[in-house]
Amino acid sequence: MTTVLAIDPGEMTGWARGEITDGVCEVHAHGYTPWQDFVIALYHRMAADPYDAVIYESWRLRKSSALDLVGSDLQSSQCIGAIKLSCWLAQQSGKVVQVRNQEPAIKNVIDSMKGGTDYLPKSDKEHNKDAVRHLWYFAVTEKGVTP
Repeated sequence: MTTVLAIDPGEMTGWARGEITDGVCEVHAHGYTPWQDFVIALYHRMAADPYDAVIYESWRLRKSSALDLVGSDLQSSQCIGAIKLSCWLAQQSGKVVQVRNQEPAIKNVIDSMKGGTDYLPKSDKEHNKDAVRHLWYFAVTEKGVTP
């Protein structure tokens, strides 16, 4: 069994928790949380009973959007740093934690692999749905789960 947390970071952070066992992926919970609350909870979880894998959507400052972000404190980037720190601290204490980043573009890929979006939660929050996508993409591409 592999316990997985997938994250779509941002000012409001989407997350999905699940397990992959014997080629089967199950999403047990998902949500949408302010990033500061999310990373504090993640830190405590990783110190006590860490996930086997933590997946997060990458974020990069691009030239095309740089001017739009003038004055921003880049909360997505800060959230990713806090996620990585919690994982690194767990690894430092001897835990085996896979840390993976995935590009935003995987969303269309996994939807195509799964034949649409019926597998996604009924939510009006895209970050929540995207976290589920990232969990499934990891399950299919790295753990051999059939879409």
